[in-house]
Amino acid sequence: ITVYILKPTEIVELRATSLSVTGSPGSTFTFRFSIENKGYEDLTFALSATLPEGWHLLGFRPSLYERRAISEITVKAQSVASGVVAEVWCPMEVSPGEYPVTVTIASGTTEKSLEFTAVVTGTHQVSLRTKEDLLSYTINAGETKEIILFVENKGTADLIDVRVSCDAPYGWKAVVSPERIDMVPAGESKAVSLAITPPSGTIAGDYSVEVHVITHEASDDIELRITVTKPTFWGIIGLVIILVSVFGLILVFRKYGRP
Repeated sequence: ITVYILKPTEIVELRATSLSVTGSPGSTFTFRFSIENKGYEDLTFALSATLPEGWHLLGFRPSLYERRAISEITVKAQSVASGVVAEVWCPMEVSPGEYPVTVTIASGTTEKSLEFTAVVTGTHQVSLRTKEDLLSYTINAGETKEIILFVENKGTADLIDVRVSCDAPYGWKAVVSPERIDMVPAGESKAVSLAITPPSGTIAGDYSVEVHVITHEASDDIELRITVTKPTFWGIIGLVIILVSVFGLILVFRKYGRP
């Protein structure tokens, strides 16, 4: 009997359900794959991975539910080791994009590789601060104080449709300009003006004003302490009243006092 082998059968097969994994900078990417041994002998495979520069291989695990780290795995004859996991850490400074991650298994002269794609999405982080990082201001009652704020994009993705608002005490006038910013590019900032006017009859003291910045993906808040003082005009009138009172007391003492 003569047997002709037209196409050799692959003894080892390395496959994955999905070759693309999505994540953000600073996170762990988990790649799952299966190893099938179609031969009639048990095989032990060494596991390795080729990563983009700066990325780190955290290790391999037998499955997603096991925490035990492995550097090799034995697959019995005519069986499949499914759900093997490779965990890879992506640095925080990585820009959004697609990056190749290659997983390799080797046993003797047999070597198989599988190339995954790590899709890095941008991170969304917004920060709100004042021009000189001050959080306390003094305003005369009835007068307007302009405070310059900066909306900073500290993430790696552009911020779209950014809105700034202010919560002031009842009766106060607080105007934000502009209230809406179309886009703040990654790593950049936009200036916003906040004009605060306490009513002329406001009692002198400390008041709290909250400023909010919000996007679809992130938000931030700061609290400003506003110290309200009486206008100079009223201060002068008060001083005049005091002087008149003192002068009147002097006249009374001179007129009705003891000789």
